[in-house]
Amino acid sequence: MQSDKVCYTALFSNYEELKEPTIVTPGWRYICYTDQPVTSKVWEIVQMPVPEFTTTQRYARFIKIMQFVDWTQSIWVDASFRIDTNLDTWWNTYSKAPFSAAKHPLRNDFYEEAMDCITGNRGDRLEVERQMNEYLAAGVPRNNGVIQSGILLRQNTPECVSLCEAWWAEMQGRSSRDQLAFSRVSVGCKILYTYYWDYRQGRDFIYYKHYNRR
Repeated sequence: MQSDKVCYTALFSNYEELKEPTIVTPGWRYICYTDQPVTSKVWEIVQMPVPEFTTTQRYARFIKIMQFVDWTQSIWVDASFRIDTNLDTWWNTYSKAPFSAAKHPLRNDFYEEAMDCITGNRGDRLEVERQMNEYLAAGVPRNNGVIQSGILLRQNTPECVSLCEAWWAEMQGRSSRDQLAFSRVSVGCKILYTYYWDYRQGRDFIYYKHYNRR
């Protein structure tokens, strides 16, 4: 019987190494979507060549934002994390709405996050600046919260699907920084639950710095 619960990740190009979970929770499928010749004792490897019309980074973003629709319950885990927790415990603790994510531990303002992306070379300066100017002109509120999008808990409801479709649409023609796009589409959102969890604490999901930054 196929599980209706999935923990999934994406691994494209040679940006990350696939990390084996130290705790495997029964009843969950662990799926890695990739274009790399990787193997795993835990992850089910699904080969997905990158279409010619997009980049590896944007294709990974698409999988992150939209691939959850195949499952009743899903946990997205960025490939920079190693899973060190029971997924049922994590889900029962933090999945309080159709879309749940951790608050950013350092910033509450999407504009400050954008500036950090620029100074940290995590986005094209012109693209990010143009996007932020558009958001400010449209009246997108600052200090309205920024999520950590490395771990996402979603319930497959029509409202959650609509939110993520809007999120993906907002990514088109803009920077690749999905947290910035989410800051716009989540304004006034009634199905979003945010909780405090700081990836720097080194528990539950262990963060590894990207070793091949794009």
